[in-house]
Amino acid sequence: LESQILAEAKMTLKSGTFIPKGAYTVEFESQPASPTEDGSVSIKEKAIVNIYSFREDNWDSFLAGATAFAHAIGSSTVKIQNREELVFAFKSRPGVESKEISFNVKGGAKFVWVPDQDKLVRSVAGIKKVDLDKILSGYNEILSATASFAPFWSRKFPSDPAKISVKMDEPSGSQGTQ
Repeated sequence: LESQILAEAKMTLKSGTFIPKGAYTVEFESQPASPTEDGSVSIKEKAIVNIYSFREDNWDSFLAGATAFAHAIGSSTVKIQNREELVFAFKSRPGVESKEISFNVKGGAKFVWVPDQDKLVRSVAGIKKVDLDKILSGYNEILSATASFAPFWSRKFPSDPAKISVKMDEPSGSQGTQ
């Protein structure tokens, strides 16, 4: 029953939100038995379920901010690649009317720094192709980069940032910071 309730809840979530593993409470209340037409008795249970969902970006930055490397985040966004593997555990079971919850998160989070694309585009607008490495040296979160120009003989990035597109690939899970 719990897995069915969670599956239904996950289908109603807004894009960009998720339910951490273990972030719910279920209480069962026995309901009064009632006779049926065939002479048997119907026994019912009422399930009271509280599910705690989080915005992915808030969750990721909250957990990243609680780590030893929080000072290194800078203007980057930090994403957790394996957030579904982390286990949420209440420190104390919240009541139905609780406005705050207290919890721990267990597991090996794989963090990935995502550079600010707008800042990156503004940084390279109008520069010469040969100066790209110099600009990128200020972005610790970029492991490697290549630039493609059209037409191929161009030697500078366009001065207009709107004419620059950036494609970012996240590293595989094994390269994230734990």
